[in-house]
Amino acid sequence: MAAVYLAASSGVKALSTHHQAPHAMPDVQWAAQWNGGASVTDADMGLPGRKALRAGPRRAHQFRGDHDASYGGVTINIDRSWVDVDPAAVPRSG
Repeated sequence: MAAVYLAASSGVKALSTHHQAPHAMPDVQWAAQWNGGASVTDADMGLPGRKALRAGPRRAHQFRGDHDASYGGVTINIDRSWVDVDPAAVPRSG
């Protein structure tokens, strides 16, 4: 399985433009687009609508950047992501 982490503003557009060879594309896409949308919809991921690129449980979305969050009285600086990836649903090559 191959995965890619990229910026929605550049990497997502580049992959979408060069999607003519699906067998050469990553199986899972993790897009950074800090829009506050905790989902993996085309719009929140920065994907062109209605193309079903990497459809199904093959997406992750980093929707919020650096911020402080407290857990059990401890504050840490983290990013937030929404992950919808099922390794069993990703096609196996070879």
